[in-house]
Amino acid sequence: MKKLNQKGLGVVEGLLILVIIGIIGFVIYYVRTAQNKMENTDSSSSSVESQPEVYERTSKVPDDWKSYKDDKYPISFSYPADWDVIPEPVNKFNPYEPGYYDYEIGIGDEPQSPDEQLYDVGILIKRQSLEEAVATYKKEVLLTKPDPAKIFSEKTLTIDGNLAKELHYQPITTEEDGNEITGDIVRKYFVYANGYVYDLPEVYDEPEAGNLGGISGKDSLILFESIKID
Repeated sequence: MKKLNQKGLGVVEGLLILVIIGIIGFVIYYVRTAQNKMENTDSSSSSVESQPEVYERTSKVPDDWKSYKDDKYPISFSYPADWDVIPEPVNKFNPYEPGYYDYEIGIGDEPQSPDEQLYDVGILIKRQSLEEAVATYKKEVLLTKPDPAKIFSEKTLTIDGNLAKELHYQPITTEEDGNEITGDIVRKYFVYANGYVYDLPEVYDEPEAGNLGGISGKDSLILFESIKID
């Protein structure tokens, strides 16, 4: 009888051990599955958050504006009827060293002559990275002493499927007596397409702001949003 009891007890112990192992295995499986779900959720969330914002146009080009399509680069835009477009102007309006940009398109309402090609805004094109273009602009234009601009934000986005950068800032001018004069708040855009960076005209935050040869903040937005880079 004792032998039978011992044998029965051994079977029970074996079953208990199997049950315990099964429970432990289930707990381990459940914990790992939950962890994997959390990691996948976090990864998906990070992927969504890292996607650049898509720029949405909000303006309409007036019927009396003219259209321009460049012969050398895949860029086109609209501009006020009383303005001119000057590819590769004689007088460089940009603040960089001569020859820094590969190509330049001047846009403005100044009287034109073969010897005097002045313009109000421009599109500058150079083969470089987007990061390099933004860093150079901040160094050469926004952060120069004694008039460093106030930079509010720097944002990555896409415009017509092309990667772009937006700089939101306010120019500041220091007078001889030390007084600071703040300019209109603007947004500056750089678009990377086909291996080139397109340095585009500023857009004023306020519709009635701006000093672009008589073009208002509203029209500066229309001009910018009319630009298409294929």
